[in-house]
Amino acid sequence: MKIKLIFSPSIIDFPNLYKERQSLEICITKVLNEHHFVNQLPDWTLQFTIILGKGNWNGIYKKGTTTSSLLQRNNSLYISIPFDKQIDWGIPEKKFAPRPELDKNKFNILPATDLNLYKSLNDYIFEESYSAIISLLMSGIKIKNVNIKI
Repeated sequence: MKIKLIFSPSIIDFPNLYKERQSLEICITKVLNEHHFVNQLPDWTLQFTIILGKGNWNGIYKKGTTTSSLLQRNNSLYISIPFDKQIDWGIPEKKFAPRPELDKNKFNILPATDLNLYKSLNDYIFEESYSAIISLLMSGIKIKNVNIKI
């Protein structure tokens, strides 16, 4: 089983998250490799789309999409990026692209976190993304009658 991460920021001039994406893929792959279901779906790709935007909550989209012809399962996660008024490393509000707010009812909302625990925006994105992915994997995903659950 392969892991693929996509960051989808709705923020103008957002920093490149290549290093964070690679590190997350390695960490999640290590966690998954400890479980037998990885061998049951060796050709499949588990993709996580991490939407970065404004808000005050993080969540996991309740429904994922499975594309059997591509041997791919995609799940979306939402990570809110704090404003610079909330914390030093936050993003100025004017840099957020004008988008309609996401419907919170379509997400499993994750517990709030203390922004002061993080030293930088990159640390925050890495840790919150990792936490959201682990929460999703703990609740379980089904692919071709195989339960992906840690």
